[in-house]
Amino acid sequence: MAYSLKQIDKKNYEIFKLLAAWDEDPEIKPFVIPRMSEEPIMILHPEEMMAYAIKNKKKKIYVLYDDFKPVGTCSIEKDFGFLTSPFEDTAWISIAIGEKAYWGTNAAGYLMHELENLAREDGFSFIELGVFSFNYKARRFYQKMGYSVYKIHPRFTFYENKWHDDYRMIKKL
Repeated sequence: MAYSLKQIDKKNYEIFKLLAAWDEDPEIKPFVIPRMSEEPIMILHPEEMMAYAIKNKKKKIYVLYDDFKPVGTCSIEKDFGFLTSPFEDTAWISIAIGEKAYWGTNAAGYLMHELENLAREDGFSFIELGVFSFNYKARRFYQKMGYSVYKIHPRFTFYENKWHDDYRMIKKL
C-alpha cells in the first residue's frame, strides 16, 4: 500500500460525489454527522457540499489515496464554529475512512500523522476533534494518538433511539 494525502480542488464535483456517498453510507453516517434531533439527518447533496466548501475559505479538505484509489478523507479548519478550545491557535479536524476494506488497517494512523503535520505547517499548536461517546474504537484510537478528553457536550447526537455525548479531545502538537 502506497498512501498519499492530497488537498482537493473544491470545484471537483466527482470528489464531492464520493464524499457525499461516504457520508450517506449507513455504517459511516452516524459516526461522522451529528444528529441533533430525533428527526432523520437530511441528505447533503454533492452540489451543496461543494458550494459550502468553496464558500468556506478557512477549511482545507484532503483525500487519502492508496495508490490511485480514494479510501478516506479529512479536513483542517481554522475558527470552526463549534470549536471549544481555549487556545487561539487550535485547528478543528475531522477524518473518515470511507472504504470499509481499509477499516482496521493503518490507513487512519497514516491519515492522522499526515494531518497533524499539515496542521503544524499551517501554524497550529493544538488540534481539537469531537468523537461521539458510542464510538469506542475511535476514542481508543485518538487516545493512542495522544489526544485527551477535555470537555464533554452532553446529549449531543441521537443514535439508536437515545442521546449520546460528544467528547471533545485535544492534542498539543
